[in-house]
Amino acid sequence: MRKPTGAASFHGYAGPGDETLNATSPNVANELREFFDVTGHKESNDESLFPSEIPGFKKAIDEFRVESVNLADKLFRCIALYLGLAEDELVKRHTHMRDRSVPTQSVIRSSMYSPLKTMPQVQIGNDGGEIRCGEHCDWHTISLLFQDLIGGLDIRTTSGHWIEATPIENSIILISGDLLEIYSGGRLPATPHRVRILDDTKLTNKPRQSLVFAPSPDGFENVEPLLPILGELKGKPRSIYGPQSYSIVNALEWVHKRHSAAATY
Repeated sequence: MRKPTGAASFHGYAGPGDETLNATSPNVANELREFFDVTGHKESNDESLFPSEIPGFKKAIDEFRVESVNLADKLFRCIALYLGLAEDELVKRHTHMRDRSVPTQSVIRSSMYSPLKTMPQVQIGNDGGEIRCGEHCDWHTISLLFQDLIGGLDIRTTSGHWIEATPIENSIILISGDLLEIYSGGRLPATPHRVRILDDTKLTNKPRQSLVFAPSPDGFENVEPLLPILGELKGKPRSIYGPQSYSIVNALEWVHKRHSAAATY
């Protein structure tokens, strides 16, 4: 079920080139991945909006959501305590995780990157015309990333260096998003990451698969710093990727805006 053009919901399938996460990069002409997004609350509950040709797809997503919600709940509590906030400060802003009738722009995304040998036109290396997934920060509060053992993911550190996120079996990568950076007043920066096309036998001969659970705050929750903005950040632009300041951002509008800007379908 392909994503509809310009819709209020971004639920559904998108193919290679349908989304550009880093539109500012001069070297990226095409992002070579395909994915299925399970978004919102109404869409995730509607059996008819899942691919009928894949038996059990919705059931698997629902089971994945339950386990991801349990983990995200614990992480939100840990993050709140680390920031010196009440333990439930972030949990109470994400009640949709337990109540799926609450509107939200949270997303579950299943991504697949085809083997490079099936795309002989692809230029391998840093300066080619394509990339797996462009450099970006995630739009939500956090992302739980489940990746296979193929590799290719890079993370940019706070010092500006890129490092490989080498896959570790049975591990989950926790990525801080735009909205967590705002909630934390800059103490937990959003994490830039990308998936490059590398000259690697594994990437050439095998597909790469990843699964993401990215909770966003409830419906029309206004996101603003829950702690004073760090002194060195006051008056400075936040990031080239996300909101340009630490001012109030409407959660639903912000994530929808980012989806719309990235979509090319």
